[in-house]
Amino acid sequence: MEAWRAGYRGVYTPYGMLVHRESYTRLRNESSPDMVLLAQYLQTSGFEEDRWFHPELDPKSATAAVRPPFEPPARVVIRNYVERVLAAAPAGLKG
Repeated sequence: MEAWRAGYRGVYTPYGMLVHRESYTRLRNESSPDMVLLAQYLQTSGFEEDRWFHPELDPKSATAAVRPPFEPPARVVIRNYVERVLAAAPAGLKG
């Protein structure tokens, strides 16, 4: 996100491999403080979509895949995520 705000862009290469295991041992819980902080950050930074992410790609796929015609574009997925997480956040985490 900081790279995006600084004007950098992400570039896809099929030859690279990156493994990210930050939440590997944690349960996926959208009400966790980390998810709330991410949603707040996305909301306050004005991030709506990655301008370099092709609108016909599936934002829910871990690999490059064409978005099914009935699936929403990435900007809608992000907006829905932010709204859902902030609506479920405990009052003490809402800022």
